[in-house]
Amino acid sequence: MMSFGFTLKQAGYIGRNLRIFVIGNVTFETHSTLTIREHSGLPENIKPEFELNQQFYNLLTEKEHDEMFEFGINIMLDGCEKLLASNQK
Repeated sequence: MMSFGFTLKQAGYIGRNLRIFVIGNVTFETHSTLTIREHSGLPENIKPEFELNQQFYNLLTEKEHDEMFEFGINIMLDGCEKLLASNQK
């Protein structure tokens, strides 16, 4: 990453955040999918009195985890592009 223009600190932060993001998503996918399906769309740690959370989880389907993952990766990549552009000024 440094050869493309990131500083050492930025490269370390990017790598660490990508790892955390991937590990978090894999953990969620492997441990939470059944929990979400078994509780009317709500994970056990989401309180039903929070209506918008309830509405969001009720909209989810099995394939949307992949869409959310791609959404998150794209946000991070967009941020990396902006950071790189600002480094080159």
